[in-house]
Amino acid sequence: MTELRLLGPVELRGADGRLYALGPPQQRCVLAVLAMSPGRPVMVEMLIRHAWHDESADVARDALYSYVSRLRRLLRQASGEDPDVPVLRRGDGGYVLDIAPESVDLLRARALAGKGRSERAGDPERALQLLGEATALWRGTPLAGLRGQWAEQVRTGLERERVTLLTERYDLELELGRHAESVAGLSAEVVEHPLAEPLAGQLMLALYRSGRQADALQVYARARRSLVEEIGEEPGPELRRLHEQILRRSPGLDQGPDPQAPPSEEQKPGVPPAGAEEPKAPPLAALPAIRPAQLPPDVAGFTGRETYLCRLERLLPVAGEVSSGAAISAVVGTAGVGKTALALHWGHRVADRFPDGQLYVNLRGFAAADSPTEPAEALRGFLQALRIPDSQIPEGTDARTGLFRSLLTGRRILVILDNARDADQVLPLLPGASGCATLITSRRQLPDLVAATGADQIVLEPFSTEEARQLLVRRLADEQLEGREGAVADVVNGCVRLPLALALAAAHLAARPGITLGALADGLPEWVGSELIADVRTVFSWSYRILSPPAARLFRLLGLHPGPELSTGAAAALASTGLPQTRVLLRELTRASVLDERAPGRFVLHDLLRDYAAELACEQDEEEQRRAAVCRTLRAGHQVQLRHPTG
Repeated sequence: MTELRLLGPVELRGADGRLYALGPPQQRCVLAVLAMSPGRPVMVEMLIRHAWHDESADVARDALYSYVSRLRRLLRQASGEDPDVPVLRRGDGGYVLDIAPESVDLLRARALAGKGRSERAGDPERALQLLGEATALWRGTPLAGLRGQWAEQVRTGLERERVTLLTERYDLELELGRHAESVAGLSAEVVEHPLAEPLAGQLMLALYRSGRQADALQVYARARRSLVEEIGEEPGPELRRLHEQILRRSPGLDQGPDPQAPPSEEQKPGVPPAGAEEPKAPPLAALPAIRPAQLPPDVAGFTGRETYLCRLERLLPVAGEVSSGAAISAVVGTAGVGKTALALHWGHRVADRFPDGQLYVNLRGFAAADSPTEPAEALRGFLQALRIPDSQIPEGTDARTGLFRSLLTGRRILVILDNARDADQVLPLLPGASGCATLITSRRQLPDLVAATGADQIVLEPFSTEEARQLLVRRLADEQLEGREGAVADVVNGCVRLPLALALAAAHLAARPGITLGALADGLPEWVGSELIADVRTVFSWSYRILSPPAARLFRLLGLHPGPELSTGAAAALASTGLPQTRVLLRELTRASVLDERAPGRFVLHDLLRDYAAELACEQDEEEQRRAAVCRTLRAGHQVQLRHPTG
């Protein structure tokens, strides 16, 4: 079987057992990106962004085609298959690596870990074997030898995943009473991960229960020194508490719990054993079963979106199947397009498929006033919803993530992470257990999340014309609609089919019974420019604030373009930037969901966004600068006239 290795240097081992040379770092990076999402198309732009961090887009694109051709030949040789059957093929605007997930060591490790977690309660010996097989697949630093922001971010996430897996494995070994046997392995892992407090704590406990109190105290001293020297922090309260218990030879540390035996009357969770100097935290298995139900109310009169709802069905656990981990989908799109409404409606629609509950958090990724929700804060809320006492919620994001994932093992819970800012905010909040599902919404596309987790990214478009009409019709009285189909169409078009704009239009009519639909349609341009845009622009401003200054400037200048779409050349002329830099800025605007690329090199700015951009240009750019931008475009041969020249 052909094997792709990512948990160490990126390697390709053929069906014949030999390693194939994979060429320069960018070529290896392309293969790594594809291998993390086998069977799914990876966009050309994403491959370029991840593998080339300093070359121009044109140079990178040419190199990519060459690298893909070489990789295709290598994969055919390694697989030993018919050379006419491609393993790496073109598909849906990108490339697809057709390889079984179990052929990728990272995905095989995740599948083994998922099976181990599901076996833990019923067959801990089998669970320990599976977790050991999963940890053995790590051969060193993941993606070793690859450079660039993507590789660094993925590597950081995988190192955290490895520490979590190691913690689960050794936690189970200690539960089974294998203290002395765990010392050698834990000692090596603590040397490799000197800042991982859970591993240091496990080694301390294993040493102490093996009769080596002094060695356990030395482990604490080394861990404290590493933390202070590396990050300027003292150990967390859990490690400090364990250190104090070892110093005092606390009776509660003498032996681990027997996972097969029910707690005695003296050892019930929360009740200190006789003679203990301080209470002992209950094991996770003894925590009360709780079914959180945190979803906000469903959207009244939810309309349409059946295609998207059907696509989200992929998140549902399938009876009888053991997946390699929790399913993840990300719904992304511009402000006001209905991402939260879709997520909540689907969550309520399938709530019965997640019998252990639903967790929800608004991450406030683009909030105007509030700062984004930190992952540690969101995790505290989740743990509280799972009825973990505040005294047992650890400090630090990594420790909380580990506890959160442990609690979800063997459960079916839906997690909705609403209004996420970026992948870094989301990654610590993802369950690791199969049977769980995570639905994320964001105003930005999340390519790093897709690459790191294989998430299914769904770009949510505005309503279809019929969906928009249905929403408006459902919210208006019959007398307002009678004989007004033309006016309905005008309002739908004037609101560019954005659910938020249509809802505001319907609310405007409901609050002013004297205004007819026809009057609203006749005055829509004036109203959109005043009252409606005052609300919508607040939402748009959240996405605008996250843009880099050059991208924000280009966005404002795009408001001077009157047509429904523009080319990369027109944007370059407006901004007076070279084509490579302009492509980078356009990609940033597209990822922020304030601009749509409907065809390669052809971009569309929704009318409301264009009006908002033009207003910003009048507020922040001098008239001379705006005229100069238009003149540059005219000299370049683009027929553009100045909109709102004097504001």
